[in-house]
Amino acid sequence: MDIDINSIHNRNHFFLLLLLPFLISLQLWPSQVLAGARARNGEITKGKAVSFSDCRTLTVLEDGAYWPVLKDAVDKAQKEIYLSFFTFKTKGKGGGCPDLILASLAGAAKRGVKVVVLLERGRVPDEQLNRENLETGKRLQKKGAHVYLDAPSTTTHTKMAVVDGEHTFIGSHNLTQSALKYNHEISVLIKSPQVAAEARGYINSIITTEGEPLIKKD
Repeated sequence: MDIDINSIHNRNHFFLLLLLPFLISLQLWPSQVLAGARARNGEITKGKAVSFSDCRTLTVLEDGAYWPVLKDAVDKAQKEIYLSFFTFKTKGKGGGCPDLILASLAGAAKRGVKVVVLLERGRVPDEQLNRENLETGKRLQKKGAHVYLDAPSTTTHTKMAVVDGEHTFIGSHNLTQSALKYNHEISVLIKSPQVAAEARGYINSIITTEGEPLIKKD
């Protein structure tokens, strides 16, 4: 479902309420600047305000409609892909949705696209989430992706992808088979260079201040 940003105020209020958490998290508000604030490390600082003036489309992706659109964007990427996910669970074989996305990311890296992936790392080294993200991270790294883990002291609960500085996916979908195929989940795809720059900058801010490169161990 595509929404014209310039006429969003004429749409059912359901969509505005649906998008409100995403808009606030990015300091965005349709047709005007929202003076936002960002909380980092317990401190409140003024965030960069961005308007929706350059948005072309906003697509609501419900349940299983999300992953084919994300995969298609990755397959068509020409310059760069930035991902930040709480959970990216792959098996390294088979046709599960997360493994298909991993294969597309590997293909992108092979054709020269810069692939940057930030994954959650919990406080307990041997917990299931850490093992799953580490396994996927190693698979991505072997295929040429730049993989980072966040600081164990801070939970990175993002589910976000930015493709070619224009397409931003953000919402509730983790990259797991359950989330991509079976769960009730909802995300949005925003086509906007401004939103993409803000989202990519947010990912980079975590990488530069808290991230740790995944080091391959033989």
